[in-house]
Amino acid sequence: MTSKLLFVLLLTSVGFAQSIVNHSSTNRIEQTANNTSASSSFPGLRTNPANIGAQTPVPVPRPANTNFDDVHSLLYAGSTTKIIWHMQPWFGKSQTGTVTTPNGVMPASNGHIIVGYDQNDPAQIARQVNRMLAAGGYSILLNWYGNRDSKQAHNLTNSNAIANYLTGCFNTTCPLRMGMMIDKGAFSGLCPKGPRNQKKCIITELEALFDYINAQYANKPWYLKRGAKNVAAFFIHEAEWKDTDWNGNTGVWATVKAYTNGYAMPFEYWFEDEGDATCWKHVASDGCYAFMNPPRWDVLKQLQITEGPNYYPNFYHQAQAHSAMAALGMLKAGFDDNNASWGTNRVSARRCGQEFLDTAGIVNSNYSRSTQLEFVGIMLNDYEEGTAVESGIDNCLSVSASIAGNSLHWTINKIDPAFATIATVNRLKIYFSDPVSGTFYTALDNIAPSLTGTQVLTSIIPPGNWKIWVQIVGQPLMMNHLSASGLSYSGGQRGRSR
Repeated sequence: MTSKLLFVLLLTSVGFAQSIVNHSSTNRIEQTANNTSASSSFPGLRTNPANIGAQTPVPVPRPANTNFDDVHSLLYAGSTTKIIWHMQPWFGKSQTGTVTTPNGVMPASNGHIIVGYDQNDPAQIARQVNRMLAAGGYSILLNWYGNRDSKQAHNLTNSNAIANYLTGCFNTTCPLRMGMMIDKGAFSGLCPKGPRNQKKCIITELEALFDYINAQYANKPWYLKRGAKNVAAFFIHEAEWKDTDWNGNTGVWATVKAYTNGYAMPFEYWFEDEGDATCWKHVASDGCYAFMNPPRWDVLKQLQITEGPNYYPNFYHQAQAHSAMAALGMLKAGFDDNNASWGTNRVSARRCGQEFLDTAGIVNSNYSRSTQLEFVGIMLNDYEEGTAVESGIDNCLSVSASIAGNSLHWTINKIDPAFATIATVNRLKIYFSDPVSGTFYTALDNIAPSLTGTQVLTSIIPPGNWKIWVQIVGQPLMMNHLSASGLSYSGGQRGRSR
């Protein structure tokens, strides 16, 4: 009799042990640590203290545990939209000066704040590429400052480091493409802005810039293509060279486009939609991209997504009216340029993640499985303009939990009562952990978000002494939150048999 009882107990314990093995394991550190590609030393950036009533006092938060699930889950069903990551190559760790920001005087490298990493570090590039791929990324669109101006040498070094990294792994482990967005800074130091005709200078510079792109990047398997052409985008405001012939029959664009059409693989040209739809009719345009279009600071206007209330809807309407042209939309987290040396106090509040969801909603209102948006952009790391999502989008939530008997209760707390919303929550998870080893096991996943909830633990927890935890899993690119401390629980599943 005794031996039979021991045998039954042994089988039972083996069954319970096996049930734990079958649970995926993690730990508290993994579920709360900075898992982004932002540096853990980055302190976050504040807005202008004179902006009384700012909804987003910290427009780029300190990095925190974030969900890097595929962003396509926020788009319309059946979306095949290619996600393009706008990326800045500025950042370095070697201090060469300081900049004055709302955070105070901050160390600077290459004229930009130090965010804690060096953009030419292969390990940092790997972290960024891995996160962009995890979130469904198709390509980088790199803000490129060229090879002509010696003052841009640091940016060129960083750009080439990213290119070299992709060359080393694109065909094996990092299938992320990259195209170049030629920034006006690539030639403005050599062809100064203002009331004089700079046509000859700009043509010379743009042709030389394209020669470099064509020889150094566009011949690589990772270079961004659309159909049978390479892609080049431009961040250039032509009006800043107001006496220059940009668009005439012998102007800058006609001349440069004819030049690059002579390459073995010509280039498509994409221009920014600056809010007036002229990019769709631009003499050289093969496509347009939507960008930030932020409002100037105002306590009410900060809640607008853009300066013009219909900027994004109008972009998508024009894109559908010009369906043969490329269209690169935008998923925007927010905007605040008060930490940029060139800033003019333009602010579009993040609203605890609602801005990102709203811009996805505008896409979804205009596209469907049968009418696809070709490309959509996300800004990875423009910290100084407050658009970066690299450190995670703060959804202004926390979660608390309690146990009564065998019932677990939880509450999602809104840190910002006006703007925090469970729409920024993808799901909830329940963990049980070993109080000695600290190992976490998933008890229940994919719990539909609700401000409060209850779960009977005897249906999901094995017998034993455990700590119980509840986790908010944010929507893609939004922060996750784990209950502050584990709740002691002794009990578990009843009536189990092998």
